Amino acid sequence: MGFPPPIPFSFWKGVCSLLLGIHDFINSQPLLGPLMQRAPTAGLEIRTDSPARLAEQLSSGKLDMAMIPAIEYLKQADRFRLLPNVSISSRNKVGTVLLVSKVPLNAICSLALDDRSKTSVALLRILYSKVFPA
Repeated sequence: MGFPPPIPFSFWKGVCSLLLGIHDFINSQPLLGPLMQRAPTAGLEIRTDSPARLAEQLSSGKLDMAMIPAIEYLKQADRFRLLPNVSISSRNKVGTVLLVSKVPLNAICSLALDDRSKTSVALLRILYSKVFPA
C-alpha cells in the first residue's frame, strides 16, 4: 500500500490560490513577466515587495512561496524548501554588491546600506570584515 496519487493542479483552480511573493528588482523580470501573465489561470496570486519584506511575510505565514534573500533561506533552512532549478544566479561577476566612496577605503567612517536586500548587506559585511579584520 503506497500513497494515493497527487490531486492534479487543475482540480484546485478556483478552490484556492497560492500567494507568491516576488520582488520587482530588474533581475527578477525574466521570472516575473511570465508569471504575471499566467497567474490568473494558474491559481497564483502574486504580491510584489522588497526581498527583505517578502522574507518576513513568508516567515510569518502571509505568503505560501516567495523569492527571498539567500541569507534568509540559510537562516531558516529547516522551515523552507528550495524549488529546484529556479533561481536568480550567474556564473560570472554581476556587480550587485558595490561599495562606492569619494574617500579612500580606510577613511570611511560609516556606511549607508539599502535594507531592501539582506543578502547584499550580509555580503558587504563579509567583504568589510576581510578588509578590516577585528
